[in-house]
Amino acid sequence: MESLSPFYTLTEDQHDRINDFLAEHTHLLPILDDARDHIQSIFGEHLLRVTIDFGYDQETLWEYLAVTIFTDILDRREIMKLMDTLDDTWWLDVEEDLLVLSANMPEDEVLAPLNLESKLKKKRTSRTKKTTKK
Repeated sequence: MESLSPFYTLTEDQHDRINDFLAEHTHLLPILDDARDHIQSIFGEHLLRVTIDFGYDQETLWEYLAVTIFTDILDRREIMKLMDTLDDTWWLDVEEDLLVLSANMPEDEVLAPLNLESKLKKKRTSRTKKTTKK
């Protein structure tokens, strides 16, 4: 998992769990490598850091990795425009439900998990719309 460093920061108390999850799902590593290039290209100089957290939904027993992009942009609409660009140019073509992407301003770090579900729903809705257009 060294290939993820130094771009991705793994949550310290979840470091072992994240590495175990990636060892079980090795197909995620090339996706995360690819994500690095797309995130850097789209967020550019506004990129502060990118974290990976282990996520678990007790209701559905769904395990996933939450990738959160922290940016110095303070306008949520601008962040959403960048996320829409990431979605449109790459992420919506990635068929992977074990990863969830979101973006936040630095002062919103505590709120990061709250944004994940809405991005996931958007991804699934967009993927469905994209499929029906074909």
